[in-house]
Amino acid sequence: MKKVMFFTFVLVFAASAAFAANSTFKAPLDQVQLDTSSAPDAYGYTWVDNDAGGSPVYEWIDISGTGVAVEGLMDDNAVGPFDIGFDFAYYWYSVDHFYIGSNGYISFASDDNYSQDFPMIPSSNRPNDIVVPLACDLDFTAPYGTNACYYYTNNVDTLIVTWDNVLEWNTPYNSTATHTFQLILTASDSAITYQYGEQGGDFMNTEGHAQIGIEDLLGNNGICYMFDLAPPNRMPHDGLVIRIHADPDPDFVFHDVGVAGAMNESSGGVFCGVDQSLALKALVKNYGTMPEDDINVNCKIKRNYVTIYNEDVPLSHLEPGEEAWVTLPSADCLNEINVHAIVFKTTLSGDEYYWNNSDTCELRTYILPQTLAYIDTTISYSSWQGGGGGFGNEFVAPEPITVTMVKADMMLQNQSPAYFFILPADENGVPDVDNILWADTLAPVGDTGWISMNLHDGIDFNTGDKFFATILAGGEGVLMGVESGWLPLCNRGWENTGSYAPSRDRALQDICIAIECEGRTGIEDEPNTLPNSFHLNQNYPNPFNANTEIGFSLENTGKVSLSVYNIAGQKISTLVDGVFNSGLHRVLWDGTSDNGKVVSSGVYFYHLEIGEQSQTKKMVLLK
Repeated sequence: MKKVMFFTFVLVFAASAAFAANSTFKAPLDQVQLDTSSAPDAYGYTWVDNDAGGSPVYEWIDISGTGVAVEGLMDDNAVGPFDIGFDFAYYWYSVDHFYIGSNGYISFASDDNYSQDFPMIPSSNRPNDIVVPLACDLDFTAPYGTNACYYYTNNVDTLIVTWDNVLEWNTPYNSTATHTFQLILTASDSAITYQYGEQGGDFMNTEGHAQIGIEDLLGNNGICYMFDLAPPNRMPHDGLVIRIHADPDPDFVFHDVGVAGAMNESSGGVFCGVDQSLALKALVKNYGTMPEDDINVNCKIKRNYVTIYNEDVPLSHLEPGEEAWVTLPSADCLNEINVHAIVFKTTLSGDEYYWNNSDTCELRTYILPQTLAYIDTTISYSSWQGGGGGFGNEFVAPEPITVTMVKADMMLQNQSPAYFFILPADENGVPDVDNILWADTLAPVGDTGWISMNLHDGIDFNTGDKFFATILAGGEGVLMGVESGWLPLCNRGWENTGSYAPSRDRALQDICIAIECEGRTGIEDEPNTLPNSFHLNQNYPNPFNANTEIGFSLENTGKVSLSVYNIAGQKISTLVDGVFNSGLHRVLWDGTSDNGKVVSSGVYFYHLEIGEQSQTKKMVLLK
């Protein structure tokens, strides 16, 4: 299924932190000796083509009907990341995702633009970590040509990417200057194959305009088959096939240690109660080819741009490909409800690749009862083309909790119902669809924004239990709210296009599905999480643009006053003024004053008074 993104909604402020993708070390397979037409690069890659009588056989693979149509390619840009579906051995490391460039290449490292004038491979100029079947100035916005791109993976051992009849950029356009070609990655032999269909045009015959090859993640090593239309006997043509393969040089050396996981193997977001101690750990891995000693591991916790925790621990030794969990001193600095970034960083003398030296985990603090969420507000809406499908978030209980509500920002547009589920994790850590813990149906309604579904009996989870809150669409589908462009990201999103899988957009956005939780007493010797007298929750969502929910809990029955003040300290709305029983209470504020007028965007304060005690919190209204 293709994902469709819808309009921008509002902008919010959020904590930012560095993000680093992870790959899994896997030594490339030793190759059977093959015919070759080139000297190997420093690592051991060589190429062979069928023009010189080599063994590759041209056999075009049409994926236009079975592959995924790549959306968003234009003139000089790249889109992604996309999952390869398996670990592909490339140079001395392995890769599991890729970006597709409009100009005829993929990168395993980034969506940095790769355009004319192309530097000759290998080059330290970004992007690196590239596989280039035909880098030239292609234009997916041109008025002629099919201008299509597809990718297909069998999720086992084969990935194919095809550029189909894409026009060269030119002024005026030459409608015959189109190029068709594909690349194939095969895990069984760690080989890279390029195949070429019909070629038109002369690449404008300008300097640095066309190139074929590969290079590593630093741009230090690579194979250049053709550059700047030379040599002329290596120009792409219909029926050409090039195979690039490696016979690794045993004397090749590369030093690289990095962070493979922050707090957990997927660097998934975590929760911690206010004033509770948080255990900190990082998965550190030797991605290089040599044993490494004297590695330093640093951890910082940042609240917005302020560092509130900073500790270092040494790691004495790692063998090539070895990984180890490193434990740091617990954090005892989490004294308020907020969004934090836990940033782990490795330092190794002589490290040759710094992009994997750090990784970030989102941390959100709470005081129960509270909504546990990975997002602040909706940025845009996403759905699956053709209807159906769904989304979800995974949660790991930070302490014994009872889930009492599922919340989601979504739009049904009066077209189809939405089906809510809470699912446990199976033995593989994925949603156990055969063991539904709770389900409910939301009938078709108009644009709803944030909606809540109560769990009348609640569901209990113990510390460390992993579970999923998911929403599936009926009929024409639903529009699910997502938050993108704000760091840190939770890396906990899931998608469903017939079965559950980690979201293909985890590195780009969070999904607007949250849960409301209460603490449980007498479980695992945990103390009562309710306050001795009362507690005022942070409003949710915050920032908000239409209405927001304010929760407060009382230990005893008492007279309560809850009011909203503007930044000048003037009371603008009285939300509560009366006697309330003990327990949790929720109040909705719709952004209006006591006289019924809609207030303007800005910062507001809500103030709770119970007897002689009071508490105040801040909220942001954006329109």
